[in-house]
Amino acid sequence: MSCFQGVTCYHSDNITKDDATKIDRYFKSHHIESWNSRLFKDPEPRDGKTVYHVKVASSKTDGVEEEEFEDCIVASEAAANDNQRNMIDKYVEHFTEGDINCHKDGSRFWIKDTGPVIESYIGFIENYRDPAGTRSEFEGFVACVNKETSKKFMTLVERAEEILTRLPWGKDYEKDHFLKPDFTALDVIAFASSGLPSGINIPNYDDIRQNEGFKNVSLGNVIAAMPKQKMNFIDQEDEIAKWYEPGETWSSKFGALSGAYEECRAEAVGYVLCCDSDILE
Repeated sequence: MSCFQGVTCYHSDNITKDDATKIDRYFKSHHIESWNSRLFKDPEPRDGKTVYHVKVASSKTDGVEEEEFEDCIVASEAAANDNQRNMIDKYVEHFTEGDINCHKDGSRFWIKDTGPVIESYIGFIENYRDPAGTRSEFEGFVACVNKETSKKFMTLVERAEEILTRLPWGKDYEKDHFLKPDFTALDVIAFASSGLPSGINIPNYDDIRQNEGFKNVSLGNVIAAMPKQKMNFIDQEDEIAKWYEPGETWSSKFGALSGAYEECRAEAVGYVLCCDSDILE
């Protein structure tokens, strides 16, 4: 059986959970982020020691020709403003060098580019499919802005600090300092990924989200295309029999599933708030 008793391309099939944990500890101790990396282990020890290989996505090491980035270069030349131009240039540098800090810098320019007519984002973004929850899938999207719906969303953003107090948890569960996001309604033109979300909150880099900002985007035509299905709610007769014990958190309790549960929490926020008539208006 392959890695973590399943099949994945994020690790070689002889990587165990202990191997992944060991490398993650090493990365953290050296302040290395593994978003655009893959982990491999030699089948046989060398001089009695286990040998690991960490491969980083980089055109320099992969031998990709510069022509691969010609479209990005043309896009940079046609950028509508300096934020877009700097963003694309940093993407190219990231894909060439493999340095995640270049993509983080590109993301900083991206969040400053508020209210574009055409929205796009590309890179190693979501880590849901990695059994260890640290390495990410390469994806990208292009979408056009639905101006009418975006206008309604921005009204919610203006009231966000007041609305957030209605959620069923204390302020300790929110970010230390509220940064008003750019909340945009998009209609997807193309989305290269293994799964198409109905909404995104990016970038996923916590240091940027916490201190500099982020964007919320709702993918309207994705939601409209979803088939209608029966929703199963908890019956009134079903009593709550489990809860968090002292010292437990959602991440310690659910481990590798915590990312998926976080997405459920995000969806639940919408379900809770959509019951308020003033928000619906």
